[in-house]
Amino acid sequence: IADRLMFGTTIPRDMLDFVINGNAPYMYEGKMHDFSKLSFSANGFHEVGLGFATTFASKFSVGARMKLLFGMFDVSSKVSRLSVTTDPETFFITADADFQLRKSMPFVEITDTGINKDFSSKSFLKMLSTFGNPGVAVDLGLTYNITDNMSVSVSATDIGFINWMQDSQVASANGETIIEGAEIGLSKDENGKLQYSLVNMPQKDSIGQYILDTVVELFDMGIKDKKYIGWLPSNLSFDFSYRLHEKLSLGLLYRGEFYRRTYIQAVTLSANSNINHWLSLHASWSFIDNTVANLGFGFSARLGFITWYMVTDNVLAFVFPQKAKTINLHMGCNLTFGHPKKKSRTAAKL
Repeated sequence: IADRLMFGTTIPRDMLDFVINGNAPYMYEGKMHDFSKLSFSANGFHEVGLGFATTFASKFSVGARMKLLFGMFDVSSKVSRLSVTTDPETFFITADADFQLRKSMPFVEITDTGINKDFSSKSFLKMLSTFGNPGVAVDLGLTYNITDNMSVSVSATDIGFINWMQDSQVASANGETIIEGAEIGLSKDENGKLQYSLVNMPQKDSIGQYILDTVVELFDMGIKDKKYIGWLPSNLSFDFSYRLHEKLSLGLLYRGEFYRRTYIQAVTLSANSNINHWLSLHASWSFIDNTVANLGFGFSARLGFITWYMVTDNVLAFVFPQKAKTINLHMGCNLTFGHPKKKSRTAAKL
């Protein structure tokens, strides 16, 4: 039994170029900024799984886990076409779009005039206790022990989906719209410091809220209360492991992740050490998305019946985020009850 939170986003190169360099370079060349690969998703769900594993022919192990999923919340995008072009004479921006914003959560509502929010404790309690967004998934795995110290394995995990039905909405936009700009008001505070604000923006709104509401209005988005299906990011892996010592093993891992319309691949070399009965340390180097500067670190600590773990494949991404293409961070805890039966003293002496 587990509660899981997932977040992922894909940011196109053209969008980063737009933010860093503005629209002037593309405008004078008559080019458009292509944002069609922009995507984001964030969701949380309850997971109840039942697993089975067995060994056959002395060297093979196979396992499977069937999982029932119950979605708590989801917000995601589905972009087919999204681009902006700037007119070099008027500086007006023409946006051409075909995308959807999808959400299933009780504390956010999309309307014709913007986005309404209700962050009350009642809404959060409803989200945490819901079982009205059902889904299923499966994990599969196979291991072949070549020798006592050498093994290979293959696995496929999180193959499944969630049917988002409660408080679900889909906002769709298809067509062109012209953005003439926003009027900025300048003023000075009591200390004489220059400050600015967006004219006609409601005082209660933040700039982020104002932008979201403006996007909904500009694209004249069609909003429907309808259910939709969200697929989990599925993983495929091939692993080779060699144990050098009872406390040290080396590993070679190929990992592929299906995230939306993208297949992300990585090859990882790792060293794994069982320091003692309660602490394990892991170090790795990965080749991810044509980049080599990916040094990873992880640990697993068992404190009584609680096992806490955390691992990342790119420590440098937290130091130099502007140079990172991908960041993967996994952490959580396992609660383990029971223990192996102790041998009797008589049996131990014999």
